[in-house]
Amino acid sequence: MISARAYPYLLLPLLFVGAGCDSSLGSANTAPLKNNSTDATAQKVSKPVAPFKLAVPPELPGAVNGYILRSMETDLLIATAKFAAEKGKYELAAIAQYWYVRKTQKGQYAMACYLAITKQIEPAFYWLQKAAIEEGVDAKHAERDEDLETLREDVRWNQVLSYIQECNNYFEKADSFKTILLLPRGYTKSVAIPAVIWMHGLDSSPSDLLTEAFQKYADQLNVALIGISGTKPRGPNTFAWAEDIDKDSDRIREALAVASDQVTIEKGKIITLGFSQGGQVGLELAARYPEEFAGSIVLSPRAASHLQSIQVSPLLASRRFVISCGALENRENLSLVKKDNEWLVNAKAEVLYKLYPRVSTHALPADFLERFPEWVIFILNRKRSREFKA
Repeated sequence: MISARAYPYLLLPLLFVGAGCDSSLGSANTAPLKNNSTDATAQKVSKPVAPFKLAVPPELPGAVNGYILRSMETDLLIATAKFAAEKGKYELAAIAQYWYVRKTQKGQYAMACYLAITKQIEPAFYWLQKAAIEEGVDAKHAERDEDLETLREDVRWNQVLSYIQECNNYFEKADSFKTILLLPRGYTKSVAIPAVIWMHGLDSSPSDLLTEAFQKYADQLNVALIGISGTKPRGPNTFAWAEDIDKDSDRIREALAVASDQVTIEKGKIITLGFSQGGQVGLELAARYPEEFAGSIVLSPRAASHLQSIQVSPLLASRRFVISCGALENRENLSLVKKDNEWLVNAKAEVLYKLYPRVSTHALPADFLERFPEWVIFILNRKRSREFKA
């Protein structure tokens, strides 16, 4: 295998859990958590059939400019695809993404995007149809995704879009929600502890971030880490949030009820930790229900905003929030984080607000693993522990 260390200049932040063509992670080999619980009440529903029977596209080159892509590690492949796309080299992005898909059976939507941008219409439709039923694609996002513009100009688009919607309905009826729980080692349910709720981005899953590697944070911070899948299942392991405060808060409460068999959560000490769509939804939940939430960590939010419809509670003056975004992310993102910050400041909440200079990638901050415990300590208004002293 070619090691990532051999090509350090290709690496991008790999903790990526966002929407659109960049929703794939280099985490295909992560072992399942032992205390991963799935609250599933699957129903028997007819599986949608793709409208077009398309031939399997030919294999893409295994080597480009001396780089043997077919032999690269999956993390390096996905980083290469993202890096190439950032630089506008979509043909290279498609090739790297192709070998990532071959190795992991993930990232098919991104594959369709890269091919559509380079006007490879037939294979793009092939991978889009495949992604809809095997991974899950949000129909509303596909309908407005700029990367799929060439496909929307094709006469087959409306039928494919209807198929994606049918797949959405199919997975929603399957009702296969997931809740992941990480507790401090030695924890006993009789003790109430704070909880950090991980809220993923569009078309992602709680397991995209909350793996066994996070056990150390549960131990050192003495908190429960709870990964909750979104309100709308989009595939076997991909979900979206409704962007409806009532529906999303119901989903969170249902998941916490599942977790309550194993953990007692301290009253008013829940923190939402969210990225992209999950970031904005988590922020709005914490802002609307400050009696339940201590605050929120909001990373590159990307979703419809409903803050103006929330009645400001006096409790927000004692709540804390963290908001961050890449300083060069798209205008929509930057406008949203600015408005989020202004609303919270006007509500008298304490806010840590940071734009990462020269960062355009819609991804978790490069220093996320370092800052995460500091942000939790800040929101819980704790003194900094020895383990995380700067």
